[in-house]
Amino acid sequence: MVKNFLVVAWRNLIRNRTSSLINIVGLAVGLAVAIVLGLWVWDEVTFDQYHKHYDRIAQVMQQQTTSGQISTQSGISFPMGRELQTNYRSDFTHIVMSSYAGSHILTAGNEHFDRFGVFMDKEAPELFSLKLKEGNYAALSDPHSVIISQTAAKVMFGDKEAMHQLLRIDNKLDVQVTGVYEDLPQNTTLCGIQFIATWDLYKTSEQWIIMADRQNQWDNNSFQL
Repeated sequence: MVKNFLVVAWRNLIRNRTSSLINIVGLAVGLAVAIVLGLWVWDEVTFDQYHKHYDRIAQVMQQQTTSGQISTQSGISFPMGRELQTNYRSDFTHIVMSSYAGSHILTAGNEHFDRFGVFMDKEAPELFSLKLKEGNYAALSDPHSVIISQTAAKVMFGDKEAMHQLLRIDNKLDVQVTGVYEDLPQNTTLCGIQFIATWDLYKTSEQWIIMADRQNQWDNNSFQL
């Protein structure tokens, strides 16, 4: 019986080729659009849900008024982190200062790699509930430590053990790998971050950062929190 149905359906398709083609193409396009829309909606509603407490993680933003125009930005001043740590520590589980993410040259032995990374306070791995394949949430306790993604570990060290390997960042900052974390998915704010080095090291890496710290510069909004 099924065979007969298939034969009849095929004959109808051949007999009415134009209308059949229109119907099939229309159905295919409709299904494709529905699938794409479904994937897009799913990507949006699950954004940042990779992180365990995603609904309780907030980024400090700043509003500024210039010539009557109000603008909102993610850049904050260096003393803001210290202010929260000193006077509001009990209100937060974690307080994490951060640089802006960007491209840096990582040197392993004689090899140089252009990797996208960021400098963050030591509580960052736990705040973002990173899935560490090696190491633990205390991996950034030492100022000269760094954690890298699985992809970065594979590219830079191949089949060799990545843990405890020495790296140099931008040919001036010496660090040691103390953790390897699972690559972050595309629908996260931290998408593409391939290494996280320490905020304590960042604070001493450039003279302008040192001055922002020492001089308590509230007007230098070059950091994130």
